[in-house]
Amino acid sequence: MSEQNQETFAGHRRNAKGHWVPEQMIRPADLLTDELVNEIAAEWKFKSLELAAFKQHTFADVHALITTMNEEYKVKRGGEKGNLQLFSYDGRYKLVVAVNETIGFGPELQAAQEKITECLHHWTGDARPELKVIVNEAFATDGQGGVRVGRILQLRRYKIESESWALAMKALDEAMRIVGSKQYVRLYERNAVGAYVPIPLDIAAV
Repeated sequence: MSEQNQETFAGHRRNAKGHWVPEQMIRPADLLTDELVNEIAAEWKFKSLELAAFKQHTFADVHALITTMNEEYKVKRGGEKGNLQLFSYDGRYKLVVAVNETIGFGPELQAAQEKITECLHHWTGDARPELKVIVNEAFATDGQGGVRVGRILQLRRYKIESESWALAMKALDEAMRIVGSKQYVRLYERNAVGAYVPIPLDIAAV
């Protein structure tokens, strides 16, 4: 909104429908509420930007430390896929950096489903009823038409001596795709009994 519009509509406030309303026509309680909410919103957005910048700086500092360790000491401090824990010298603080990957499935999933169904048909009475239920539930779609990743991955836990089952699991492995990943950082402080308690940056948890 230009300065001219601000001067033209001085003494007015825009309502939820986008209309300019003279302030003298607005209830005093609504004026006070509007001022408070806008004041909090401005500070909230500023804090959000600060937090986002702090998160970026934290990751950059951690990665810089790991790079230095790897280059100078030939020591890898991180775990698989970037997961790692760093401790202060006195053990009071623990910094945890974790990578959470999102798994999806490619077209091989249909082949795996058909192969597993084939196994169940061949086994008929020999197949455990609970396994049939688990298989049927594993490939059932959710409300958005997607599959439930956890239930499908549960099938890989079964050790079944069968060539068809092995082929089905192979198709299942090849169907898996890493479709996204997100890094998380958390700071913990050791309490009086030696347990590490998270220090929240979530406003709802403070």
